[in-house]
Amino acid sequence: MKRVGIIGMGVISRHYFLGLKESKKLELVAVCDKRREFATKDIYGDYNYYSDYFSMIETEKLDYVIISTPPASHYQIAIDCLESGVSVIIEKPVVLEEKLLKDLIAKAKSKNLDFQVMFHWQNGQEAEKLLSKYDKSQVKSIKVTVLDPYSEDGKSINDNRLHLEGVWVDSGVNALSFVKCFLEFNSVEIIDIKIKRCSKSGLPIYIDVVFKMDGVDVEIEVDWTKGQDEKKSQIVFGDKVVIVDHSNQAIIDGKNVINCNDMVRLTRHYYNFFSKNFSEFSDVSDTEKIHGVLFKVRDKYEAFIG
Repeated sequence: MKRVGIIGMGVISRHYFLGLKESKKLELVAVCDKRREFATKDIYGDYNYYSDYFSMIETEKLDYVIISTPPASHYQIAIDCLESGVSVIIEKPVVLEEKLLKDLIAKAKSKNLDFQVMFHWQNGQEAEKLLSKYDKSQVKSIKVTVLDPYSEDGKSINDNRLHLEGVWVDSGVNALSFVKCFLEFNSVEIIDIKIKRCSKSGLPIYIDVVFKMDGVDVEIEVDWTKGQDEKKSQIVFGDKVVIVDHSNQAIIDGKNVINCNDMVRLTRHYYNFFSKNFSEFSDVSDTEKIHGVLFKVRDKYEAFIG
């Protein structure tokens, strides 16, 4: 078993615990957060707690760290851990610039260390069922809609969500990771972008992007203005329209409903990743392709909207 420590004890990190408990390859031994308010047993349980990740790495003799901090902090923490000889599993998005992603991948390779990204939707139970039931070579179009309740007034992003870097960087990467289950991203053309910005921060609070990907029509719409939490995809396989209800972990094919909802959605993502899907030294090409499209869209809307 590889020894693992988590860096960053925010809300998302709690979902790691069950999946890691079920893993036959990774053993969680310690957690780390510099904020002392997280140093309570009701948050981190019986795992050893640290406020400094260098101390955690050295004391616990870690094989892996899981980085679950805001995206802007990812690069420095990841490069420090790789330099310290520790493999990295990191939350999406990895970083906010393509060059930094390439630096991390190169560093991991030079140190013969593992480097993996936790893409939530790829590990959803509904994604697994969908891929086993339908022929992805028959995909004609994909429309992904993501609603998150991250605005109180419909005009500005809640202050406690600003670290997520806006709708596209935070939620768009989830949608892209799901689309990547069906397409190779060998050719990506951005047809149109519609965007609304947060009235306070200037970060995108709404975006609608239309693509032509590998000859397939793809649309990704992310909206934080409606105060709703709903994630759905519509996929056309040949002449069949299939609805994927990510929020309720269900697949709707006409009158036929496949219900996959046997666990809290986010917990299920981590459970599947660590207990079923984790494999050391997985191919990083998907990570590079997903982030390549993420940054391509981000750079385009930043260029034509000041």
